[in-house]
Amino acid sequence: MMNVNYKAVGASLLLAFISQGAWAESPAASGNTPDIYRKTCTYCHEPTVNNGRVIARSLGPTLRGRQIPPQYTEYMVRHGRGAMPAFSEAEVPPAELKVLGDWIQQSSAPKDAGVAP
Repeated sequence: MMNVNYKAVGASLLLAFISQGAWAESPAASGNTPDIYRKTCTYCHEPTVNNGRVIARSLGPTLRGRQIPPQYTEYMVRHGRGAMPAFSEAEVPPAELKVLGDWIQQSSAPKDAGVAP
């Protein structure tokens, strides 16, 4: 029999649903943010913001402003760790992963950096 943690599944679905309505206000919604970050990473690595207020903390650690080496980002995306899934080359193409890794390393800390460690 499959053991499913319904609270975790429900919380994830709720967060995804809420974040859709607040997308335009996400701190990562700037024009220079790689599409792959906006489409894939923000769900877990950005707080959900609505009308300028944080309504849900991020599930994963804040990535922006930490000068994470691109090689580490590439490894984590391909292999995953803990709650973070691994993403295949079909999901995150190598060229986009390179842009993502470089962007994360050079990114500035979000204004609400104290929200998620």
